[in-house]
Amino acid sequence: MTAQEQRPVTARVCSHCAAVLPAGAHPSRTTCGPECKSAIYRAAKRERRRAEAHVPPNWPLDCDGIAAALAARERAIITTWRDRS
Repeated sequence: MTAQEQRPVTARVCSHCAAVLPAGAHPSRTTCGPECKSAIYRAAKRERRRAEAHVPPNWPLDCDGIAAALAARERAIITTWRDRS
């Protein structure tokens, strides 16, 4: 007996919808058709976009420096407004 004859025969299924792949399908085939292949691609693309969107900002933020800059800007705006009135 050859090695191929000794292997148990199991039905290969689509990695997206779990439909049985055709008997003569290429060994590296994982989907039943282009619709499932596209669905897997779109899902992976969504996951990549989600992962990229949730990149945390550079921590720690200089909150005291930001607050001081905002206070200085506010004072400058109020002074300019008073001078024009």
